[in-house]
Parts: sequence; C-alpha cells; structure tokens
Amino acid sequence: MPPRLRSSGIGAESNKRSVKGRRKRVDDIELMTPRTRRRKEQKVSEENLELENVTPPTQKRHVSFSDDLNDKAIEDSSGVLDSSSKDGSKQSLLNLFWLFLKSEVNRGFYPEQDEEIHQENLTQVYRFLMTWLELEKFLFYGVLTCADTFLSLFTYFPIRVVVAIFSIPSSIMKGKFSQNAVCDLLRFSLIVGCCFFLRWFIDVNVFYHWIRGDIQSIIKLYVLFNLFDVFDKLFSSFGQDVLDSLYWQATKGTWTQLLLHFSTAITYIICHSLVYVFQCITLSVAISSNNNAMVPIIISTQFVELKTSVFKRAMESNLFQITISDVKERFLIIVMLFLVGVQIMVERKDKVHSGWDWEYFFYNFLWNSLLIFGSEVVVDWVKHSFVTKFNNIDSFSVYRRFTNILYKDVYSARRDENDQAIDHCHRVIRRLGFAPFPLWCLVADSMFRAAPRVMNFGSFYQLASCLLLFLCLILFKILLGLQLNGLACRYRVQMDDYTPQEYHTQKHVRLPMDRHEEITKKRANKQQIPLEDVDRFTMVSSRIS
Repeated sequence: MPPRLRSSGIGAESNKRSVKGRRKRVDDIELMTPRTRRRKEQKVSEENLELENVTPPTQKRHVSFSDDLNDKAIEDSSGVLDSSSKDGSKQSLLNLFWLFLKSEVNRGFYPEQDEEIHQENLTQVYRFLMTWLELEKFLFYGVLTCADTFLSLFTYFPIRVVVAIFSIPSSIMKGKFSQNAVCDLLRFSLIVGCCFFLRWFIDVNVFYHWIRGDIQSIIKLYVLFNLFDVFDKLFSSFGQDVLDSLYWQATKGTWTQLLLHFSTAITYIICHSLVYVFQCITLSVAISSNNNAMVPIIISTQFVELKTSVFKRAMESNLFQITISDVKERFLIIVMLFLVGVQIMVERKDKVHSGWDWEYFFYNFLWNSLLIFGSEVVVDWVKHSFVTKFNNIDSFSVYRRFTNILYKDVYSARRDENDQAIDHCHRVIRRLGFAPFPLWCLVADSMFRAAPRVMNFGSFYQLASCLLLFLCLILFKILLGLQLNGLACRYRVQMDDYTPQEYHTQKHVRLPMDRHEEITKKRANKQQIPLEDVDRFTMVSSRIS
C-alpha cells in the first residue's frame, strides 16, 4: 500500500516555496497510482507556472531618453518581425526614425556632472588669453635694458675713453696702468678698426644693387635673410667669450697672448658687423622694392619660429631662452628699421631735390615697417601662448619670474662688490646674448655715410646741434638708467620684506589649482640647471632654444 501523502505541503499555494520541496513532491508522485499521479503532476505543473509568472519587485531607477528609445525600438522591431502586414512595418520604421532624430536634436547638457573638468578648461583659456600681457611686460623691460646697454656705448663710453687717454702719461710715470683704462682702450681700438674696415673696404651700394638687381628670385632673398639670422646667433654665442678672454689677457697675460686674442677679437667684430650690414641691406631691399611680394617674404620668415618652437617639448629653462631671444630680436628690428628709414629718406632727398619726401615716408616706409614689426609681435604672442599651453606652464607666474631675474641682474651689476665685470652692462649682455659692439659699428658706419649728405660740419650751428644731440642722449641715458635701477631696487625691497612663500602669494596671483600643475612641478624637479644660471646660449634639456 503506497505511503500516506502529506497533503499539507501540496495544498499550500505560496510564491516562496523552495526548489528542494518541489523535487521531494515529484519523488512522492512517482510512487502513486497512475490516476493519482496524473492529478498530482497537473497540480505541480500549475504551481510551477504560477511561480514563473510572478515578477520580482521593481527598483526605482532613472530612465533616460536613450533607454526609452532602445526599449521602444526593441518592442517595435519585435512587432515588425511578428506582424505580417506591410503597413505595420512601415509605421514602425517611421517611429524608429522619428525617435532617432528626436534624440539627436534634443541632446541634453549637464555641466554639473563635470564641473571640475570645465573649471580646468576655463583656467586654461584664461591663461592662454592673458599670456601676451605678461609676455609684453617682460619684453618691454628687456628691450629697455638693451637700449640702456647700447646707449652706454654712445654716451658713457666716449667719456671713459677720453679719461683713459688722458691718464696714459700719469700711468707711464707711475709704471702701472689701470685695468679699466686698458680695457677701455682695447675696446676703443676694436671699434675704430672695425669702422675703418667697413668705411674703406666695404661698398654698401655695391651689395645693395647686387641684392636688388642680380637676385631675381624672391626665394633667394628668403634664403639670405635666414642665413644671416643663423650667422648672427652663432657669432653672438661666440663673441662674448672672445671679448672676456681679451680683457683677462690684458691684465694677466703676456704681450704675445694679448696680440693673439686681439686679432681674434677684431676678426670676430668685423665678421659680426658684416652680418648686420648684410641683414640691414636685405631689409632695406624688401622695404624699398617695388615688388609687393618682398615684405610678405620677410614676414614669412618670422612665422617659421612657430614650427621650430611650438611643437616641441619645452621646460621653463627652454621658455626662458626663447623669451630672451625675442627680446634681442625685437631690439634689433627696431634699430635696423631706424637705419633703413634714415637711408631711404636720404636717398629720396637726393632724388627729389626739394627737401624731405614725407609722403613716401608715411605711405610706403612707415606702412611696411609697421607690417614687419607687427608680424613679429603677433608671432611672439601666438608662439608663447601655445608653448605655455602645450607644456602646461603657468604663464601668470613664469614671466614674472623671468622679469625678476632681469631685475636681479640689473640690481646686482650696480651693487655687487664681488662683481669683477668691466661695467654694469656685462651681466645683462651675457644673460640676453646681446652683442652691442658689432651693432654699434653698424650704426656708426651708417651715420658716417648719411651725415655728410644732410649736414655741413663746417657750420657752427650744425656742430652745436651735434653737441646738443649728444647731451640729450646723455640725459636720456641717465633717466633710463634711473628708471631701470628703480624697478630693480623695488624688486629687492620686496624680496627683503617678504619671505619667499609670502612673496609668491603676494605677487604671483594664480588661478585655482588643477591637475596640470602637479605635472609642471614634477618636470621642474627633474631640471638640473637653476633658472638663474641659464643664459641665452646655455645648453638646457639637450638643446639651445
């Protein structure tokens, strides 16, 4: 007789019955009679069907428009497969297309989800747009420093030479020469020798007509302009070492060594002066030429800097070298445009025979000069903006650090008792890679050629005018030096009043921190050469920028 069934477990209809209990009931059904077994199997199947139809409690979740679109798309697609009518399939496809178009047009923007990223991008935009302002502050002070150094050769240096010449008899009687007097006489000899060579062995008109007449292709003018620029950088990196060696041999070396170094120095100054002469002639040809394509060629050479500087990795030391190079280039452009303007106006005066041709000056020369100088300024802005952006450099503070380094050079050159330089301009010349002596020879040679054509030195009034001009230059040099020295002293006072951390907080106003500043600090820790020890031609990061 079959065992007695526990009907209490079978009759209860609960949704939480375990799988183990169902398996046990199935085993009991196998021992029943066929009729009873069929009834029980029918009940078990009904219970299992009820359990399958029960769904778990729904969880609250945010349903986006894209999820809704996917659900509707799945339902419509299943409807398309199941339906047999052609009209139903077309209607479902139109619904899919309409939902897709609606989702593309009504895209949602939720800035609060990525607030940190948007704030970081906003900081980068501010830095990018304000780079030109911080850059111009440094370049303005650097150009004024170059002007102060250059004017010292026209004002203080002649006075020092006169004093050195008058001190020769007393030095012979004492049997001892002053080191400063010896160095001043050597520099005066170098300048006189270079000016004599340019005046009597170099015919500027021949080279001018050769460049303008024989060179038919403007591509050749482009090549010449870049060639002279490369030679200028090479001579600038070599010249200051040559002059320093000459000064040292004048005080410590023998006469044979002094003669050897003097020959090397005058050769260098002549070669570098020739580079400036040819560069000035090339610029004069581009401005005064009737071919309108000449000036764009000169402007295009400045945009080559974007390719050589922007798309390379640069640390702060490399950026410092690029910036001081721009200081020198901007000052050279100003001086050369001035010389070209004087030369063109003198030539136009000889052709017109009725005074100065101011119409040509304003409508031709001044317009082309503004194009060349303006392109140099725009290229500098674009170059530095992208260099600081691509290398994650904080432009709000880095250019102020560069300016503080120049402040320190100007201040230390006049007040450092341990400074053994021949004059206060030596540190600035070394820092900027500026070569004032070849440029002085170029300006002196141009003035000596133009002055007899516009002035009569036999007239007392014109000689008095020259003397008055010299006194005005001395006065301007004194005022400029006081202004530059005052800014440097103000920097020194601020450094004495504040600790380094307080000074950084007071002066270097920065935007909120972002993740790029951490990368910048890591790169700065890998830098082996301090920024204060970097000159124009110091090898930094395996290259000279």
